[in-house]
Amino acid sequence: MLNPNKNIKYFYRISITCLLLYLSSTDIYSQMNVHARNLPGKEDQNLASNIISKQQFNKELEIIEAQKKDALEQQAMKFHRNERKYIFSALLAIVIIGSIFYRNYQRKKKDNKRLSRQKEEIELQAKELSESNKKLLRLAKFKQDMTNMIVHDLKNPISAIINVSKIDDWPDKDLMIEYSGKQLLNLVTNILDVDKYEQMDFQLFKREVNIQKSINIALEDVSFILKNKGINIELNLVENSCVIADREIINRVLVNLLTNAIKFSPNNGTIDITASIKNQDELYVGIKNDGPGIQKDMHKSIFEMYQQHDVRPSGGVASSGIGLSFCKLSIEAHNGTIGVKSETKTGVEFWFTIPNAELIEE
Repeated sequence: MLNPNKNIKYFYRISITCLLLYLSSTDIYSQMNVHARNLPGKEDQNLASNIISKQQFNKELEIIEAQKKDALEQQAMKFHRNERKYIFSALLAIVIIGSIFYRNYQRKKKDNKRLSRQKEEIELQAKELSESNKKLLRLAKFKQDMTNMIVHDLKNPISAIINVSKIDDWPDKDLMIEYSGKQLLNLVTNILDVDKYEQMDFQLFKREVNIQKSINIALEDVSFILKNKGINIELNLVENSCVIADREIINRVLVNLLTNAIKFSPNNGTIDITASIKNQDELYVGIKNDGPGIQKDMHKSIFEMYQQHDVRPSGGVASSGIGLSFCKLSIEAHNGTIGVKSETKTGVEFWFTIPNAELIEE
């Protein structure tokens, strides 16, 4: 069963609660009416709402602009960072590519220099080989000419000796053998002396030489061939002229020049021999024949070893390719000079000079 006292207590509690709720709701309503009377009208509310919205919009717009500005600044910074990276990368690439090109250029330049140097060396070697080949060809020709001339010069006196030895009743037999033997000896001695001169082993034994006596000795050595060709000798000598020289060498020079003059003189011709003192102390000797002349452009080359000219010797006398060369070397060894005077058609004079000459009294 229900307790009546307890129920009453509940009822009072509920009644009091409801009264309090009523009072509170009435107070709130009153306050709401007061507030409602203080609020603006509808238009004012719209205006205020617009103002508030605009302010909010402006704030949001400023926020957006600020965000946009920040984004742009970040993008610009990022762009500048990327740009610097790109520029650095581009510069680095340019430096690397430039280094590669420069290295290739230097390598190519070095290779070109090496190739150019090798080309120059090859050209120089080719030139040297060409010069060596020319020298070998000249040497081969020189050797052939030398062999031909020496054989030619040796053949005639040897043949003369052999042929004359078979003749029993010829009165000049002994003279011919003697002359041919002297011719052989003179040729061999010339060859040996020229070789000594080229080897710087040519020695002179100087003493007083009477040039008139030396000319007479030389004429005696070639007397047989002079008689055989009927050649007349005309002498124009300064008596008692003396020079300091190697007597044997001077005698052989005179023999060679006389032999050369006889070879190119016609039969029954004339040879003029001149000896004089010039410039107070210089001996001058000239040997002139009336044979065919020598061209002017050959006046120097005729004294070179184994040189030939196109003038043929007369009377079947063999020509010597080394005699004039020996004369030139011998006179120059005496500090003298030697030369030739010649007319184009006829007449040749070989001459030489030797210093330190004087006249002596008998």
